[in-house]
Amino acid sequence: MPFYDPAKIEVLIDAPSLAARISALGAQITADYGPGTELVLVGVLKGSYVFLADLARAIDLPVEIDFLGLSSYGSSQETSGVVQMTQDLTRPVKGKHVLVVEDIVDTGLT
Repeated sequence: MPFYDPAKIEVLIDAPSLAARISALGAQITADYGPGTELVLVGVLKGSYVFLADLARAIDLPVEIDFLGLSSYGSSQETSGVVQMTQDLTRPVKGKHVLVVEDIVDTGLT
């Protein structure tokens, strides 16, 4: 049994519109950074990984991908106001262009 009511599900953005916007974002990022740029995409886990993968494919530059785990919720559904790092980057990013990809910016703390 699903934890949601399927009758109350409403599509806010259809798949073709989302794909077109991701493609446009990728083209803009490609134009903004240009050839020869060392670009590192850092996804904030866990919610960003699918969008990050789609975005990485839309960027016409060589990119490195890494992930960062951050939490301000702990085991609660309300933010504690304190950000904790649950997973650090696996590679150095000093001297590189870093683009942070977050799933939802709700409090702005992370």
